[in-house]
Amino acid sequence: RDYKVTGVQTCALPISIDEKLGVGVESRLDSENDIDDRHAHLNLELGPSVQWRLTSHMHLDLESLFGVTGFAPNVETFVVLGYDFGPGSEPDERLAPTSLHMK
Repeated sequence: RDYKVTGVQTCALPISIDEKLGVGVESRLDSENDIDDRHAHLNLELGPSVQWRLTSHMHLDLESLFGVTGFAPNVETFVVLGYDFGPGSEPDERLAPTSLHMK
């Protein structure tokens, strides 16, 4: 059997420019450890993010994360076109790091 222990931590610092546009910085730290290899492989990525509110419920998120550690990918880019349905789609309730939803 192949056992692995993994963990992921994401963090976002969003700044609203106006009701339609937001920018920010995001980070993603994940760790993977095989049962046979006791050394954790830490992947740290940092990068900018942009959210453009097309309508009151539709948004386009763009994010590029650049690898900081040796085990991290050189770059990961995320493009999300989202629609917020029903309750919980108010402006203060929908902020979350894009990379958290993509892995």
